[in-house]
Amino acid sequence: MSADVTAMAPAVPALDNSFGAILIGTFIGLTMYGLSLHQMFRYFHAYPGDTFILKGTVLCLSILDTFHSIACMHASYHYLVNNYFRPQVLLVGVWYVQILAPVTGVTVLVAQSFYARRIYRLGSGYALVVIPIALFMLGTAGFTIAASYEIFAQATFAKFEHFTWLMSGGFACSLATDVVLAVTLIVFLMRSRTAFKKTNSMLSVLVVYTINTGLLTSALSLASLAFGLSHPENMIYIAVNMLATKSYVNAVLAVVNSRRGVAESTRETGGFGTFGLTAQQQLSQRVPARMDTFRASAVQRDVIDVHWNIPPEDDVPMKNHGVESKRDGDVV
Repeated sequence: MSADVTAMAPAVPALDNSFGAILIGTFIGLTMYGLSLHQMFRYFHAYPGDTFILKGTVLCLSILDTFHSIACMHASYHYLVNNYFRPQVLLVGVWYVQILAPVTGVTVLVAQSFYARRIYRLGSGYALVVIPIALFMLGTAGFTIAASYEIFAQATFAKFEHFTWLMSGGFACSLATDVVLAVTLIVFLMRSRTAFKKTNSMLSVLVVYTINTGLLTSALSLASLAFGLSHPENMIYIAVNMLATKSYVNAVLAVVNSRRGVAESTRETGGFGTFGLTAQQQLSQRVPARMDTFRASAVQRDVIDVHWNIPPEDDVPMKNHGVESKRDGDVV
């Protein structure tokens, strides 16, 4: 009986490297989406005083990530559940799959704009680096628009195989942008090294942190580019790109949520902050003294008498400096 049913069933193309890959990408992507949701709620709880631009960036990325996840789930359900016995439907793209390209492009551009803004805020010496970054981002936008148009214009997946190079071009531009951003931040940190071992140790930690936040994103973008060029006939590059999109969102949220910890760790090593995204109310503690009052002296009008509260380090009077130490730690 089962053999007769199998003989009567229409031939179904192999799905392991097409919608099977998209299904696996959806599974892993939903796990990454849950992590991004956790980071979003943590951010709005921990940093209520951030600027409107930063809050808007986080909210925009979260909305795009949510829409991207819904589109991935709906596409998987449409092809593998609703039309499980209609193989001809597997050849035609629906808007749930077609919309993934523009949503991915916008998500990547928003995330990279966040990093480009950090580079610009490092100082005038690094502002010129934003020019090639902006050019690569324009390339990503151009390839995304062209690929999105062809995705909606072509009736079947087979016809779009001739235009997969547009997707690969977008992957290449986004990868180049990531490399320039990471190299610029690492150069900034290396140039900030001093003669103090503790400071250099902290800078080394920040270098590793900078590499780690962009390593997964760059690796997934490179994998998308490689699969898009070598196997344009299947959908493995789409599945990998789904994960790359999620990694952009998670990387940005990881950076904004780590500012407080990085700021606390760098207070005593020069206050490097987080490279243009220093948390508010961060204070430098390189001088452990507190200025209490400034008042004009009654004897000499042009002299300002400064009162300091300095924690006493020893009981030796400071006679060599012409200052008398008192028991309560006040120096006059």
